[in-house]
Amino acid sequence: MSRWRFLVNREGNKKPINSLDFQAGAVALFAMGLSYDEVSEKIEVSHTSVERWVAKYGVDMQLRRECQFWSKTKEVESGCIEWQYGIGNHGYGIAYGYCPDHNGTVHRVAWWITNGPISEGICVLHKCDNRKCVNPNHLFLGTRDDNNVDMRSKHRHSFGESHCFAKLTEDNVRTARLLVSQGKRSINSFATEFGVSGCTMYEAVNGITWKEVK
Repeated sequence: MSRWRFLVNREGNKKPINSLDFQAGAVALFAMGLSYDEVSEKIEVSHTSVERWVAKYGVDMQLRRECQFWSKTKEVESGCIEWQYGIGNHGYGIAYGYCPDHNGTVHRVAWWITNGPISEGICVLHKCDNRKCVNPNHLFLGTRDDNNVDMRSKHRHSFGESHCFAKLTEDNVRTARLLVSQGKRSINSFATEFGVSGCTMYEAVNGITWKEVK
């Protein structure tokens, strides 16, 4: 194959490989998140040529990182744009290195890329309740209190026996409430029996916690 390859523009005109348009196109592909090797293979030029052109024209590396970020997502029928790579134990997508102001969760990265820095103590919440979603239109800002209220309203918080640190069970709470109300047992006796503090048992018996138990 001749070393003279061509770039065909919208008008159908061919330009040789050494044209500025062709070189700029290679740099644009790199800026869009492709690696040197991927650009080299796509337009059939050497890895060294791509490196030289990138060095010559320069690339906005933050823009490149953002393009790489979006390339790892996929839009689904619901309208959500889901992260396709690493997912943490909490169900949220995880990604580091795409912006200077995030805690590793991809929905925060998506907000930062689209809207700018996130103030300290502010959470990024989902309207769609899809933890893998990074669609900026499905995200909104709120405080930690707003986040807690949102979780409760959508029944996403852990409570009762489902909480990872729960020592009591619903049956324990029902029994304690009944016998304490009848004066047959004390709160402290149940606290000792179930291995919890007197304060924890008091709150459970009096409905301050375990509100879902009837």
